[in-house]
Amino acid sequence: MQNQSGVEIPLSGKKRNIVTAGSALIMLGIFMNSTGFAVILRKLLTTMDALPYFTLITLLRSTASTIMTPISGKLIDLFGLKKVTIVGGIMCVITSLGLSQANSVMVICIMAFLNNLSYGTMVPIPYTIVRKIHERKDVSRANGYISSAVAIGSFAGGIIAGKFADMNLLQFAILFPLIPELLAVLLVAGNIPRHERKQQKTYIDIPGILLMSTGISALLISLNYGGRIGWGNPYVLAGLAGAVVLIILFISVELKSPGPIIPISLFSRKQYTVSLIVGGLCYYYFNAMNSYGPYVVQSVLGVSATVSGSLLLPRTIITMALPAFVGTWVGKQKCNLWKAMAISTTLVTLSFIPLAFTSPSTPLMVFLVAFAITGIAESFRSVSITPSAQDALDASNMGVGTSIVNFVNTLSMAIAAATNGIILDSFPDNVSAGVRIIFTITSLTSFAALLIVVFVMRKIHTAKSSDQP
Repeated sequence: MQNQSGVEIPLSGKKRNIVTAGSALIMLGIFMNSTGFAVILRKLLTTMDALPYFTLITLLRSTASTIMTPISGKLIDLFGLKKVTIVGGIMCVITSLGLSQANSVMVICIMAFLNNLSYGTMVPIPYTIVRKIHERKDVSRANGYISSAVAIGSFAGGIIAGKFADMNLLQFAILFPLIPELLAVLLVAGNIPRHERKQQKTYIDIPGILLMSTGISALLISLNYGGRIGWGNPYVLAGLAGAVVLIILFISVELKSPGPIIPISLFSRKQYTVSLIVGGLCYYYFNAMNSYGPYVVQSVLGVSATVSGSLLLPRTIITMALPAFVGTWVGKQKCNLWKAMAISTTLVTLSFIPLAFTSPSTPLMVFLVAFAITGIAESFRSVSITPSAQDALDASNMGVGTSIVNFVNTLSMAIAAATNGIILDSFPDNVSAGVRIIFTITSLTSFAALLIVVFVMRKIHTAKSSDQP
């Protein structure tokens, strides 16, 4: 239950600032871990003559994060932020130490999976915290700080890990993200009350967890390998069919469960469901930008790998600074939520239009400017989608409801990766044609999100703006 100020967990101004800083540090550590390990993985496997396992380990880590995010959200609702933060932090320490000491590829596979499972536990915590400790008008600004931490972690994580790798200090490259993560645990757990809300009963939905985990794993593995070994491969087809069956069974079990891991009733709330749809469509462009941006400037424009690595630098600088300012603006009026979504989707739509005409004569500056514009778009997206979804949630399901937003984002990137892979594989002798279609579909996807925002989300938030506290 929220108090009169709209805050579920009332804290003093000093403690609220400390916990908000801790929330940002959680995301800083998560993305330092993610990008840092991605940078050193190739060298780590090369030292063991196990480079063919690169794709498998990458897939295991992404699957672990996807699975654990909704589970962690439910655990937050059941046991509270304090306990989940402490346990998640301990798991990060144990699995990071185990991964840093791994001396065989099999141990690396296991520990890499468990490590991302641990960091995945931490993902929903910051976004849930800011909604519970801040008044609604301040939530978007707090989300802006978290978004800036994501940008800094993604950028700094790769640089720091790369330096350690160059010095042959791979263990330090694995362990250094624990520094901000453990500091975050101390700041958050030390200032959040032990029982931030009363929990009437505790029920852990084991059947739902098992069905969800196996269903998501089957789906992601099939999507990943479908583009590599062929979509007509019987193993891929069996995996996709199995994923569909498992997801149907999962929904059936959740509808009957006394404490579902993902309450199906959440999707009956129009604002929440539309927020998820818009969020998923907004996140679709990440794969085209992160994977095919560097790929196309190397293979079509003919620039070096070093130059292609700088494509996202202007975007990173923007997303380090802008989100907090945008968040302050969004928090002033509830109707600014849909306006922020409209600005974000419009900018992504426009930024990918010139990329849809990519040819060997396209200037590199076109890509630099386009991706910098997506940085502005991300600054608006990051402070609007999650608060919009949370605005439709009750305190009892804030954790799991928030975590589903992150889950949908992850799933959107997996679907984009599979779709874009199919498209590019269809043009083995004409990379330019393949990437033009990829960028066109990316622009159209964001345009579809814009239409939903303008014709559906706008009406929802305009109607509710008069009720803003």
